[in-house]
Amino acid sequence: MSCINKSECRKILLARAERRWPNRMKRVSQDVFDFLETSLRSDCDAFVHSHPSVGKTLQFATHKRKKKNEMV
Repeated sequence: MSCINKSECRKILLARAERRWPNRMKRVSQDVFDFLETSLRSDCDAFVHSHPSVGKTLQFATHKRKKKNEMV
């Protein structure tokens, strides 16, 4: 099962390519989607692995962390 929206990715990639190389790129290969899928899954695995084992919500650690002078 894919965790990326190929249609939206295609739109984004072709729009960025259009800005860089006008009227040149028209298609996106399956290899690009495979690369993006692998990269996203790897980033998700790394994020979950680095997350502390407290709480029930995955979030960036900076939201919960207090500065030393704010601790009571």
